[in-house]
Amino acid sequence: MQYGMKVQDIDIVLVNANIADTGQLNGTTSAVMKNNLGATKNNLSVLSHFKYEHLLAGISGGAISTLILHPLDLLKIRFAVSDGRSTIPQYTSLTSAFYTIIRQEGIRGLYKGVAPNVWGSGSAWGFYFLLVQL
Repeated sequence: MQYGMKVQDIDIVLVNANIADTGQLNGTTSAVMKNNLGATKNNLSVLSHFKYEHLLAGISGGAISTLILHPLDLLKIRFAVSDGRSTIPQYTSLTSAFYTIIRQEGIRGLYKGVAPNVWGSGSAWGFYFLLVQL
């Protein structure tokens, strides 16, 4: 049997290793260490350190969280803009604001301006997840 693992650029290979039920190594073992500097595969490539799975996870997480929470962000902005002197609708509570927006603008009114937020949040979280692992 032959077991191996990779630590940095060094391969460690255990030859003739018997693993008992206890998880300890029994029998004769010999460790062979080999440096990969002369290997044909170039491990120093810039793109080999990037994991696209992290990028996709960040993009999808940022986009989904923005789609879920955008109506609350819109309500916050509407309250901040509502100064009491203009002709825009005046809101007295979160529920009145929610129902007023749905009544006057429909469900789509809760998602006004969502596209730039999805792009910004998705790309920001995607690149954060991609680059934080370096």
